[in-house]
Amino acid sequence: MDTTEQYGQMNMNLPHDVVSLPSGGKFYKSKKSSIKVGYLTANDENILMSPNMMQSEGLIKTLLKQKIYEPNFNVEELLDGDVQAILLFLRNTAFGTGYRIKTIDPATKKEFETELQLDEINFLKPEIEPNERGLFQFTLPSSEKVVECKFNVFFTVFVFLCFIKEFVTKNNFKLFEIHFKNKSSSS
Repeated sequence: MDTTEQYGQMNMNLPHDVVSLPSGGKFYKSKKSSIKVGYLTANDENILMSPNMMQSEGLIKTLLKQKIYEPNFNVEELLDGDVQAILLFLRNTAFGTGYRIKTIDPATKKEFETELQLDEINFLKPEIEPNERGLFQFTLPSSEKVVECKFNVFFTVFVFLCFIKEFVTKNNFKLFEIHFKNKSSSS
């Protein structure tokens, strides 16, 4: 399959905006700190509302492949924070930046409604610098050994979490239990 069609580059002449990536592009081969992202269309909204696509990796991957207008950019290599920034951009430009929620005031314990402004969200930016292979190093505190790590990409984590959820559901399995002991009770 032609990668140009696979990753939305055939739409490069459509309206789009440039989205800054929270990672700064440091961990990608291209080192791109921002990418061109197209606006949601009625067709995209149909994809979003498709019952068989809801709650699936396929929904997000399909949407990103159609909306990222960068040559030779593989959406499957995107880091989690960058995916979230792109999805938030798409949501804000399609539906506005206001997001109404109901929550509970921790001081009064009373429920109230408020509106969050999603365009005011500040994404954490990595403070560490990758080495020439896109990995970062740190020293373990106890052993003082130096280890190299790679940030998880969004789709790897998503697939793993879906697998765990499916396993737990099918097997009526509890991942963990928490037991509290009264201080006065004996062990």
